[in-house]
This record gives sequence, structure tokens and C-alpha cells, in this order.
Amino acid sequence: LIFSTAVFAIGDDFTAYSQFSNMDVCACSTVQDTITITNTGDFTDAFTLYTQWDVDAILSDDFFVLEPGKSKVVTNLITLPCDKTAKQDLQVVIETDSGLKKTIEQNINPKKCNNNNFKFENGNSFTNEPCSTTRYDLIVENNGTYPETFNLGVENFPEENVKFTK
Repeated sequence: LIFSTAVFAIGDDFTAYSQFSNMDVCACSTVQDTITITNTGDFTDAFTLYTQWDVDAILSDDFFVLEPGKSKVVTNLITLPCDKTAKQDLQVVIETDSGLKKTIEQNINPKKCNNNNFKFENGNSFTNEPCSTTRYDLIVENNGTYPETFNLGVENFPEENVKFTK
């Protein structure tokens, strides 16, 4: 007598990946990431997503249902406050209704980005006579997405010889 047995596993599984594992993010700005979740299990499942981090991370969808083999792309908008200067760890947790849980871990690297543009109104070429008054019209632009304070000064000149006007 010969017996043959086949075992088939029916289960709950999924894959999840992010566009980035490391992100360089300007302080005071928002970046967009995408997360793709694919149901690789054998039955339709409901998925719940949430973030674990101490700043704003907004998911475009935090609950959805996927049939086997189907995928969903979720947008994650990550806003980094102006005062964050140390590396941050962001976790996006994905759970199924049947209890399977996976976590995407990302490193958020804050950086101080240049959000200004300085230029002289009449170009960068000047002709001035020695010991004479010369006017420089400087245009300061904030091309960032947040308010900024600019301090202007002149080095190596006595303060009484320099005048700033708005």
C-alpha cells in the first residue's frame, strides 16, 4: 500500500515597500513618499496603516481591502518641523484584519536647505571712486515654503559708514 499526501498552505501574507529607505528632507518642508502594498495571500484581506513618529505624516489611505494578487499605492506626506535637526526614524505599520503585521522603517535626515536668493539689482559689476558714497541695491528673495528671518551686515567697515534701508 502506498499513500501520497500533499499539503497546501493557505495563508495571509502581503508585501509592502516604500519608495525610499533614507530621505534627506529640508527642515520646514513637506516631502511625498509612496508605499506599495500587495496582497500575496490566498484570500481577500483588509489592511490598516498607521505611522509611528513624532511629526506629521499623513497617509492618503489608512484602511482598504485587497483581493489576492492586487496592489494599492498609498501616498505618505511627511512634514518636518523647522526645529528638527537630528535624524528621525519613521515607521509605517501595516496590519491585516487576520493579525499579520509588518513595519516599514525609514530614516529621515533633516537638512538645512537654502531658501534664499540674493542678487544686486544692477548686476554684479560696480564702479566706485575711492572715498565716495556708493549705492548697492540688493534684492533678497525667500524662495522657500516657510517664513524666514534674514540679517544683513557688512564686515570690516565701521558701522557709521554703512546704511541699510528697506
